[in-house]
Amino acid sequence: MIDTADMNFETVFFGFCGLVGMIFIIIGFSFANIYAISIGIKSPLPGQEVPVGELTIFGTSSDNSTSNCQVYVDWNNLKPYQLVTPTGVNDSSDFSTWNFTYTSKYHLIQGGPNELTSKIICLVPPAGPTVSKWSSINVTGISSGNRSANAKLP
Repeated sequence: MIDTADMNFETVFFGFCGLVGMIFIIIGFSFANIYAISIGIKSPLPGQEVPVGELTIFGTSSDNSTSNCQVYVDWNNLKPYQLVTPTGVNDSSDFSTWNFTYTSKYHLIQGGPNELTSKIICLVPPAGPTVSKWSSINVTGISSGNRSANAKLP
């Protein structure tokens, strides 16, 4: 014979566990959507040939006037990351658009493959977790004398 008291407890217990599980799933999806961030290098283009030496890159991110984000770059995973210059219209901490110049103070573009990585780091308010995302492109450094060598002959 089945005890109805045990069955009611089990039904309530498993129903409660299912409800709690669904709440965690919903919160997880909401958290990911609310704090979706983006970052990208817009110039130069991936695979582009660039001159060796100094190079200025331009990019965009999802940062805005209400977010607490910063944008960094690196070269071929050389640390530490370098803080970019924010150029967004809102204020001096608006990283929605940004630029960075690779110079001898950090690293110059070299001949051959160069991996350029941009990274956004945001603090979720109030004093919540830090979320980050990065994006990389590869460019090829060439000396000005090599440009004619890449020209296709008829």
